[in-house]
Amino acid sequence: RTISESISLTTLAILARKIVLDNLGTMEATTERLSLKKEQDRHNRSQLLGNEVTRRKRKKKGSGGASNSTMAEATEIQKSLSRTQALLGNELQRVNHVASAINEDGKVLQDTMDEHQNIDVGKAKKALTNLQLAQQRERHYLMASMAFFLLVVAYILWARVILHMPFVDTTIVAVRNLLTS
Repeated sequence: RTISESISLTTLAILARKIVLDNLGTMEATTERLSLKKEQDRHNRSQLLGNEVTRRKRKKKGSGGASNSTMAEATEIQKSLSRTQALLGNELQRVNHVASAINEDGKVLQDTMDEHQNIDVGKAKKALTNLQLAQQRERHYLMASMAFFLLVVAYILWARVILHMPFVDTTIVAVRNLLTS
């Protein structure tokens, strides 16, 4: 009778852990499920082998040994339940923490979505058009400045270099004489 109770209590504890892990759905939960499966297999194996060992001990010891082993089993079951309860408490705290983090992230996402929905597209288009017009105006100013600069350089070269060359100087005098005559 006590062995079947210990089997049902252990099975209940394993099932409770499975329920908590099924609700988590994370990689940690997957590894925990695998370790839980191994633990359940070990427990089942020990129960199968342990039942026969327990029967043999009971036959040898009689009724006096049974009460001591029952007390030891009860103590072991109590310790196991305490560990399971502590583990479940820790898992519930972790689940609560994860849920609160998810709620906070949802609130941040909702605030971001509200902010993006409040952006006025018409104002943005108008600002973009104004920027493009300013860019074109700046480009025209730059082109005009470059043209003026090149004209000044050409004039300086004409006035300082080309006009003072000997063959150009005689050619200009000859052209003036032709025009005046």
